[in-house]
Amino acid sequence: MKTINERIDYLVENFSEGSNTKFARMIKSNEANVRNYRKNVQPNIEIVKEISRKFEIRYEWILEGKEPMLQNKEEKMENETFIHEDPMFYLNKDRHISALEDHIETLKNIISELKEELNLQKKRLAEKEKRRL
Repeated sequence: MKTINERIDYLVENFSEGSNTKFARMIKSNEANVRNYRKNVQPNIEIVKEISRKFEIRYEWILEGKEPMLQNKEEKMENETFIHEDPMFYLNKDRHISALEDHIETLKNIISELKEELNLQKKRLAEKEKRRL
């Protein structure tokens, strides 16, 4: 495969059963873009990053066709750093963690309340059955 378009075509065929629409969803793009990438349009770097991240494909393979195609363990770890490139994520990390912990506590309380309600409903049903017999 000599061009990036041929390599993207290969990925579409092998990772989304040849479906441009399915592949587009996987890489957070649209069908028309994928169709064009398969023909002659060069994808932007964000699309290349998303393809690399999603399918664990090496940038060098996508861009230049240099083997191997798949990332090694170190490249996978390095690629994960692209998920949170926004520095504000790290500045607000403690606040995010705290908010998630609060949300977890709220969910635990909701689950507890639902369990209590379920037990109450079971008791009511059992009492109703006793009265019926």
